[in-house]
Amino acid sequence: MIDKHLHLSGATNPVTLFELIKENGFKTKSSTYWEFAGTVLMDRSKVKSLDDYLDVLHLIDDAQSYPRAIERCFYEAYRDSYLNGATELQLRWNPVKRSQDQKIDLDSLIVAARAGGERAKNYFGIGGSMILCMGRDIPDAANAALFNKAIQYNGKGVVGIDVAGPEKIPLIKEFKHYYQFASAIGMERTIHVGETFNDTTEEELRFVVEELKPNRIGHGIQIVKFPELAKQAAKAGIE
Repeated sequence: MIDKHLHLSGATNPVTLFELIKENGFKTKSSTYWEFAGTVLMDRSKVKSLDDYLDVLHLIDDAQSYPRAIERCFYEAYRDSYLNGATELQLRWNPVKRSQDQKIDLDSLIVAARAGGERAKNYFGIGGSMILCMGRDIPDAANAALFNKAIQYNGKGVVGIDVAGPEKIPLIKEFKHYYQFASAIGMERTIHVGETFNDTTEEELRFVVEELKPNRIGHGIQIVKFPELAKQAAKAGIE
């Protein structure tokens, strides 16, 4: 089995996160593990929207914000995927959101991620790669830096690019350049769009299908509301 869509935030055990927080002295409102677990596990009574879900993920991002944590979390994500039957895993993540407001060098985070994946491969034989995930909710310069790192590490642990984040924040037109360039050099291209419905959903889906032309759309369940777009995506081979 090949798992092509796993986020580092959602792949990390809450026990690991709690230990990382304690190990590094990060401040938290939780005094016990069980209180902490209650803030990072997806409680349906509290998580009622994509924005609620992303708020939880951002708390997890903070706990992973240094190279040693990234190495451990990558290793455990690959290990756990192997134990659940996967032979290969594409793990997606946003290094900028683990950089403590870009105080930590992106290269050190990416190299740590590769080390975690290599250790899991050596121990368990699971194949792996990573997708660098740009964000709707980070500055344009940060997205440009992420894209440049994806190009730098293309074929060296990185296989593709992605965009995620709150869908109330529109996709910027500059993403088109990134996706065209990535396509030209054979990188994989995924994007999160159409997970929630709002006034711009059809416009964004059309922009993605006709302009960005990714290999895959992540969680794009709203596309079923637009049959012609769905047909167009299928004809273009977009998964």
